[in-house]
Amino acid sequence: MRSSKPTKTDVVVDFRRAQILDAARQNFTRQGVADTTVDGIAKTAGVAKGTVYLYFASKDEVLREILGQDLQAFHDCTVPVIRQAGPIDDRLAAFVE
Repeated sequence: MRSSKPTKTDVVVDFRRAQILDAARQNFTRQGVADTTVDGIAKTAGVAKGTVYLYFASKDEVLREILGQDLQAFHDCTVPVIRQAGPIDDRLAAFVE
């Protein structure tokens, strides 16, 4: 039977991807999408430019991953509130909060 415990490689991959995505978020926020470069993301993350390319094919792929994560988080926080039972006014107020 195979264990569901993550391997050391899994942990390293997850850590590096998160590190790169966090750096990219910072750069996209400060500089905008057009002025953010893979080199800049790498510098902010404290890794070599080639390391970014080990995990993501391009800046666009990094951006898509961030947007996907953020949209999922937004969905997870809002849809349950909207779908709960009760008056629409209460659900909308909870959604806005």
